[in-house]
Amino acid sequence: MGYLRSQARFRRALYRYAIVLMLLCASAGQTALAQNLSYTISYNATPPRSATVTSSHYGSWQAFPSGPWGVLHLVSTGPGTTQPPYTSRHVIEFEFMSPNYFGNSGGHFGLFARADMYTPNAVNSDYPYRGHGVILGDVSGYPKHLHPNGFYCTQTAGQNRVAIEVAGAVQHAALPNCVFGQTDNGYSLVNNAWYRVRLVSEFVGYGYRTSYSLYHPSMVGWLEYAHREVSYQYPQVPTNLGGWFLAETFNRSNNWTLYIRNLNARWE
Repeated sequence: MGYLRSQARFRRALYRYAIVLMLLCASAGQTALAQNLSYTISYNATPPRSATVTSSHYGSWQAFPSGPWGVLHLVSTGPGTTQPPYTSRHVIEFEFMSPNYFGNSGGHFGLFARADMYTPNAVNSDYPYRGHGVILGDVSGYPKHLHPNGFYCTQTAGQNRVAIEVAGAVQHAALPNCVFGQTDNGYSLVNNAWYRVRLVSEFVGYGYRTSYSLYHPSMVGWLEYAHREVSYQYPQVPTNLGGWFLAETFNRSNNWTLYIRNLNARWE
């Protein structure tokens, strides 16, 4: 009997060890998807106009204007990246500052989660971008229109704002993207100030829910001063997209630099 009890205790201990090991492996898998990176992006407006991207981990490369909008493809995951199993939401957060972009440039950055920018779109071959994200900059001139998916796309109330955007060309749509101007938080980004942005996008069964938070530095750490969220249906964009990208467009004539630090992109 003593031998049997000893064997039973051993099996229970082995079972508990296996459970702990499985949880640790799952945690390590999630950690492997996260990164803590820094980038310096410098744009030279002198022809043949290009941006030099220098990464803390991956060296440096150049981005040249692409397509009719002159989009600069700055940082992205590789083609074909899909959502990892047993995850539900894509989170991207980092701190950023520019000494000279957020003035009267007329341009903006686009940060997209659950995204892809490599697959051609049969609706608009000039616009391969798909994803759910935020704009950082000027879309105050974006034309208001009713999207075929049943919601209004509008401009922001001022220049150099932050607002949620969904990208993906759709049949009969006036534009291949939609800016939710109502998610403008009312504060303009300014030069020489550090900000922290957190973007979260998830598919919740009936559609997508995308949100962002903005933070200011303070004596006690980063303090959230703005949070916006919007839910919408966009069936033309696949739900299993797992990549992310950062791009810039419309600032063609001014030199500028953007600093990014502590970038963390992960699935939860």
